[in-house]
Amino acid sequence: MKLNYIARFSLLLFILVSGVEYCSAQSKPVPGVGGGTGSGGAEHSLNGWKEFTSEEGRFSVSLPGVPKEIVREIESPFGKAQGHYFNLSTFADFGFSYTNLPVDIENPETAKKLLDHTRDSMLVRFKGKLLEEKDIILDGHPGRFFKIELASGDIARHKVFIVGSRTYQVVFISKGRGVPSTILGFHESAATKFLNSCKLR
Repeated sequence: MKLNYIARFSLLLFILVSGVEYCSAQSKPVPGVGGGTGSGGAEHSLNGWKEFTSEEGRFSVSLPGVPKEIVREIESPFGKAQGHYFNLSTFADFGFSYTNLPVDIENPETAKKLLDHTRDSMLVRFKGKLLEEKDIILDGHPGRFFKIELASGDIARHKVFIVGSRTYQVVFISKGRGVPSTILGFHESAATKFLNSCKLR
């Protein structure tokens, strides 16, 4: 998992977890759609999901399993930042993260620039096609939703929020190209449930 595309500006901190998870999703089969590591049960159903809470991250999400966490120190133009990345792979890839920056970036002008650049960088980095985009709010904090078709044909649904000096990302990636409509419908329902379950604490 290469993180060397973090460069000129703090906007690219947003791309860090996206790069890790998007590349991961494109490099392995997705369980339930032609292979993978899933074993059935709750992970292939919208029932039985459980809430995962990060006390340090001050957020919670609903998941069909237990995620793995990676913590990385990042050099940013504002100094050292720390990113916490969580991933769970079942019939799809569930990813979420929070990154602590040394400065507050939650002002309208900066937030818009960051979110715009996040979108543009993702489309270039992953040779993607933007299917949907909209501004969103989480507990009064600005954010953006993206739905992107990756070059592999996978579909990434991605929410980014800015909360003071912290950024949050929630990402759901599933197969798209060549998948039966019933499976696509299930993926949409699972994505909606996961992305909408994100709560700040």
